[in-house]
Amino acid sequence: MPDQPWILLLHGAQNDHSVWEMQAKTMAQTGWNVVSPDLPCHGQSEGQPLVTINAMADWVASLITELGIINPVIAGHSMGSLIAAELATKSQIGCKQLILLGTSLPMPVSDQLLVMTKENPAEAMRLICKWSHNPGKTLCGPHSAMDIASASQRLMERIHQENSALTLFSDMNACNTYQPDLKALQDILIPVHVIAGEADKMTPLAAARKAAECFPNGRLHSIPSAGHSLMTESSKEITDLMFSILNRSL
Repeated sequence: MPDQPWILLLHGAQNDHSVWEMQAKTMAQTGWNVVSPDLPCHGQSEGQPLVTINAMADWVASLITELGIINPVIAGHSMGSLIAAELATKSQIGCKQLILLGTSLPMPVSDQLLVMTKENPAEAMRLICKWSHNPGKTLCGPHSAMDIASASQRLMERIHQENSALTLFSDMNACNTYQPDLKALQDILIPVHVIAGEADKMTPLAAARKAAECFPNGRLHSIPSAGHSLMTESSKEITDLMFSILNRSL
């Protein structure tokens, strides 16, 4: 609906729109226009993987223009958080608010893991999923922490098989090589909410705290016992928190 506010949900490396399923559904049911795109060579999007965060941000900026999106809230997870931060530096986007989940600015990736994404991608995906979830987390509902981690690994494997075997390395390398313009981040005066899992091994809480400090109006929200895969592992907590944040932007 054109008179409803907009929110963009940007997925992370070797993921697609499905990681936002619960959040997207809740927001769409509560008066938000939700856009949760698959980046090129992810999920339902064709094409070659984009090799830099800047190129991904340009692609999303073009999508915003094409769809006529006005003053969106932009939320991004992991790699998607880098894209969101880069988008917010583009004044023509008119971003109303940023929500960065599982973030670090910059977001270095170990040389060993980068090499593994090329030489042994199956093992790289297994380790990424292992490090992205907290096996000790107690979940509500019928699914165990192991179920959530297994589903995450299957998603990564499906993108590897159906989209491109190059996507995993390309995404991880894009995160590793991205150097945020810290001065430009200081010029972002909109509210920036950084959400971090206290048990996150991929982008630890300390890194998220430093990321929040990059913005004049940055605020850190920590989720107890949550790992890196916040939207699926801690779906209710994240949905409730994001809904509370969004209500402040209306």
